[in-house]
Amino acid sequence: PSFERFLLEFVVFGIVEEIGFYYSHRLLHQPRFYARFHKKHHEWTAPIGITSVYCGVPEMIMSNLLPAAMGPLIMQSHLFTAWVWLGLVLFSTTLAHGGYHVPFLFSPEAHDYHHKVFNCWSVPRESSTSSTRLTVPSLTACTRNVTTFPLASSQ
Repeated sequence: PSFERFLLEFVVFGIVEEIGFYYSHRLLHQPRFYARFHKKHHEWTAPIGITSVYCGVPEMIMSNLLPAAMGPLIMQSHLFTAWVWLGLVLFSTTLAHGGYHVPFLFSPEAHDYHHKVFNCWSVPRESSTSSTRLTVPSLTACTRNVTTFPLASSQ
């Protein structure tokens, strides 16, 4: 694919994945589904990278695989584009569960807090993609979901 097509597809992938993950994750935090499907993922209150995919099969399909794969399927993407995208998704979710501020990338502190208290939101950026406004606690951990430059532990 051309570079322009590659970039266009990544924009579409990002939008589709953000919406798909957000709503599937919100659903998994509903009492009816949490204990049955999502609680396993939240056994780790201080997550590490590999726990990003520590979940049952239904959650893996509904909240991890489908949101990431829908963009490439909708766009009928070239295999190379899909593989780069899926690699980026895995890298991103590993970082979100890793607990480290990587230079030029988002901070995982809000997500760490999400695992610590089992609340209904994942990271503050998600609250802006929905018509449902979420209240993010005014704690230091929740206000530091910003791009940072030092390489330091968030714990």
